[in-house]
Amino acid sequence: MKFKHLLLVFSIFFFASTYSQLSKKHYIPPLTSGDNFRDQFIYISTPKANAISYKITPIGNPDLSAYSGTVSNTSPVEQAILDSNGNLDNDPDTQLHINRTNAGISSVITNKGFIIEASDVIYVSIRVRTSVLNNGVPVHAGALVSKGSSALGTVFRLGGMVNEPDVPNLHTSFGSFMATEDATTVTISGLPTGSQYPTGDPIPNSVTLNEGESFIIAMGGNEDPATLYGTLLTSDKPIVVNSGSATGSFGINMGNQSGQDYGFDQIVGADKIGTEYILVRGSGTNEVENVLVVGHEDNTSININGNFVTNINAGEYQVIEGESYGTDGNMYVSTSKPVFVYQGIGGTGNRANQSLFFVPPLSCENKGNVDNIPFINSINNAID
Repeated sequence: MKFKHLLLVFSIFFFASTYSQLSKKHYIPPLTSGDNFRDQFIYISTPKANAISYKITPIGNPDLSAYSGTVSNTSPVEQAILDSNGNLDNDPDTQLHINRTNAGISSVITNKGFIIEASDVIYVSIRVRTSVLNNGVPVHAGALVSKGSSALGTVFRLGGMVNEPDVPNLHTSFGSFMATEDATTVTISGLPTGSQYPTGDPIPNSVTLNEGESFIIAMGGNEDPATLYGTLLTSDKPIVVNSGSATGSFGINMGNQSGQDYGFDQIVGADKIGTEYILVRGSGTNEVENVLVVGHEDNTSININGNFVTNINAGEYQVIEGESYGTDGNMYVSTSKPVFVYQGIGGTGNRANQSLFFVPPLSCENKGNVDNIPFINSINNAID
């Protein structure tokens, strides 16, 4: 993954978006993948000039000390996620990550993820690199931007990279969610009958969580990960959701290329989606510069640059290929009813350099400057 292209594009887009990522409290549900994470970092920044105190609490893990400190506009924070020995953790399962082959992935998770609190508003993002190496260099990288209080919701639909045309065994798509209050019941609907985890365990129809507890839905291996897209999560109390692919691909008709990458983000609920979206393409080819539009209501019409394309129903999705971008690199998507939109982008012409993020709708109410996004082109000492 090219950090400069992928991290820069989605981070700038999101920090200037409708969603107010500035918040005093951030929830980070755990992630899953078909491989393992190597380097894992939390980035914290703020527009405030004065020093703001913060604390990062590893949920349910007394062996890890809470990270704490201060952050200001001129002193952003890059915090490594360390193991109990004070090292970057390259084990299959860490405080942030659980491998999709772990039997515990189908259970309530009580000791993964983070809650980050501050005395004033802060931005928070997570960046990771894979343990899979090519000549000693990690071949995958990914990131998510915490949506702060805007992330809390009760109705969500999942999305990710549509692994076209093949579904290699490594490809994994997931939705992970964390409760923000005790005794929260989350209902999972829209999956094909008999859907299973890569471990072979069945995916349940509902789960009950207490504050800070998480649950992960994951598909891949013998089942097409794309069947996860459009899955409906409904809860009786607010939850926070991450969704995407790790690893995955948005690429067809690319010859013998078989690469994949990470593409996931923290998303928002149905109360914050809309009907108008402006998308800006990345540096990839049309095959990977895709947009995933997920319907939330029946008989939703999709228009691209003012032209009708198709109708979709609740839980269905439409992939818009990169050829729909204009010569200026922009695309205008409008729908008759609110939809969830995920955008795939590329860093190069190679299928192995991709990413994905959740897209905010247009809003006339959003105003303000971005100040600031720290270390935008790096994950620790990896710079591009």
